[in-house]
Amino acid sequence: FFFLMIRRPPRSTQSRSSAASDVYKRQLFHSVLINLLLFFLIFFSFIVFSIIFWQKLFQSFVLFCQLLNHLFIVSNLISQFLLAHLKFLNLFFQLLNLLFQVSREPVSYTHLT
Repeated sequence: FFFLMIRRPPRSTQSRSSAASDVYKRQLFHSVLINLLLFFLIFFSFIVFSIIFWQKLFQSFVLFCQLLNHLFIVSNLISQFLLAHLKFLNLFFQLLNLLFQVSREPVSYTHLT
């Protein structure tokens, strides 16, 4: 995660307390600090993205369940309509059957003689 170049002190300074060594230590500290900040920024961005993703996925699931519920209600209404229509047709054919039974009764002509 070292995104920044660190300038090393010149080779002529062997002492750890030289000014060039202090600059190198500051650059190293700032580089580590910036890399940690970038890491946490990326990490928390990922966390926020994950939360938003799961939230949207859950909302989609809820909408899908609502759609299934509405489809169930509509299919239930259609089946009730078809059942009522079948009951009506049954009564209609029973009525036709009664009418044809009345008309098929034998006719007596004895009263004419």
